[in-house]
Amino acid sequence: MFKGQRALGLSHGIMRADGPMLEKLRREGLCMIQDIGQHRLSNHFVTKQPLADSLVLCCRAMEFLARLSGDKSRDNSGRLLGGSLSLPRVADFGVGPGELELVYLLSVDDVDLFLARAQDVPAPSGFSWEQLRDLRMAEPRWLAFAAATGCQLADWYRLNRFCGVCGHPTELALTSREIVCPACGNIIYPRINPCVIVGVLDGSHDHLLLTRYAPLHHPFPNYALVAGYTEIGETLEQTVKREVAEEVSLTVHNVRYWTDQPWPFSSAILAGFWCEVTGSLDLSVDHSELKDAVWMSREEIPMPRKDSSTLTNAMITAFATGQLTYPRS
Repeated sequence: MFKGQRALGLSHGIMRADGPMLEKLRREGLCMIQDIGQHRLSNHFVTKQPLADSLVLCCRAMEFLARLSGDKSRDNSGRLLGGSLSLPRVADFGVGPGELELVYLLSVDDVDLFLARAQDVPAPSGFSWEQLRDLRMAEPRWLAFAAATGCQLADWYRLNRFCGVCGHPTELALTSREIVCPACGNIIYPRINPCVIVGVLDGSHDHLLLTRYAPLHHPFPNYALVAGYTEIGETLEQTVKREVAEEVSLTVHNVRYWTDQPWPFSSAILAGFWCEVTGSLDLSVDHSELKDAVWMSREEIPMPRKDSSTLTNAMITAFATGQLTYPRS
């Protein structure tokens, strides 16, 4: 058994998406949000002082402060997203770094990104509050990924201003990325939610199960895959089997890990798996979660997948274009 196979709790093994396959998908324009080419994002915690030209991230709920110019692109559900992305710099605010309560977040190459923790930061001229989902299709990709990752950290800071143990105001650790309580010593680390994305195949491997979320969970009618968060005490393989059973009442086996991606919009790490159905292909949809579910052949799947930022669309594209090699059980 592979070391990784044991860690993932897999009984059947790993079918990792190989480098050539993913590179071919990238050349064809399907770059997931973390695919930023030759740029390198560093999330290593260091103590840095902001400069006048340092980038500043301001976040509130599902919005961030930015300038989005130029043409937007339509995603799979028809929404116009993205544009040419610019973030404000320290000098744009006209106040000192102390008034912004700047905290170093990360860097891409030699570009540093700081978070403004001050409340009610005024928008500099030319910048406005934009929706976080625009980052899925904004350009340049390295800046969009940096901003999305920074917003994930911003949420962590915002949600932990007070200790969950004793209620005392928390403080930021000076030498590491931790939030600490000076009263009781509680230490809070960045939250990462494990989630599975599941490509369910029929026995012939010629049809893929596609789902659409119920409007309560997602108001846009684009097709996706079975997905869900790992529960306490579960392995990832158990999560795959449970989610498929809960959402569409199918039993699956031959679960194979494919690849993964960080998904900052829900503070998640997404792990992609393929599996095949055991027994009947008849679907019984949980309509509290899904609007509908349908089996589609490669020719029936709507292509191309316009929002290339997601692991879901990478998996659908790999199947629809015949680039998926899935071992039979």
